[in-house]
Amino acid sequence: MLPKFRQMPVSLFRDRMAFNLDWVKAEEGHLYLTNHGTPQVAIVPIRHAAMLDDVAAYSVREMRRRESELIACWRQMREAMGYEG
Repeated sequence: MLPKFRQMPVSLFRDRMAFNLDWVKAEEGHLYLTNHGTPQVAIVPIRHAAMLDDVAAYSVREMRRRESELIACWRQMREAMGYEG
């Protein structure tokens, strides 16, 4: 099931901050704050933020693993071509 979401200007959020934060917690909703109609930030439940952190951490680990493989391959190619390691 997709989370509920709302979009509102920062000024309106500021006026009713406690109410909006309670809505995010109770509904597990996503609240997108805008500045002159352009989305600037999102407020999400902590559980959703933790999931995003897990995905980002996995992506960084995967990038580092791939980078290490590419460097090892590059070193093997240099050695095979007679360059010093």
